[in-house]
Amino acid sequence: MNRVTIYPKLSPRDWLDVFVSVGVAGVYVVVPLSLYAAMRAVLAESVANALALGLLTVWWVIFIRSLSLQIRGLELTIAGIGLIRKRGSPTFLEWGAIEEIRRATRKEMIREVRLRPGLGVRRWVPGWTTSDCYLIRWPGGRCYFPVPSARGFEDLLERMRGYGEPAVSG
Repeated sequence: MNRVTIYPKLSPRDWLDVFVSVGVAGVYVVVPLSLYAAMRAVLAESVANALALGLLTVWWVIFIRSLSLQIRGLELTIAGIGLIRKRGSPTFLEWGAIEEIRRATRKEMIREVRLRPGLGVRRWVPGWTTSDCYLIRWPGGRCYFPVPSARGFEDLLERMRGYGEPAVSG
């Protein structure tokens, strides 16, 4: 076993995941509509419409940019981890270049990934889960990845690294 591909767990793991995901989706709908309503209340209709169009354009640019940074899977090898992107070429990280691999907290996932997709995180995975996610950090980048099984992922990391040192911190 020289190469193992891991695909992300995208579905919710529990009811808290469902509530968090629905709540975050609500934020993405409510915030732009509230801004537009506030602009309409304060500004003339034509100015409010022009500003709303500008904000909507920025919103979509951020969204499209975030889609280009999505990770479709991880490829673990004895040499390192490959980040398989949805679009574009993959990124390969040698084990020595990886600064940290650790389990991310639910709070961290909500703050860093769900509320700011594509903004704060250079690589991300869309989905409905905020538990059993891991942070992979290297100089100049980081990725949050929801694994199908935390124990299985940690075991694979240990086997692929093969040095007997802990692969996962925390």
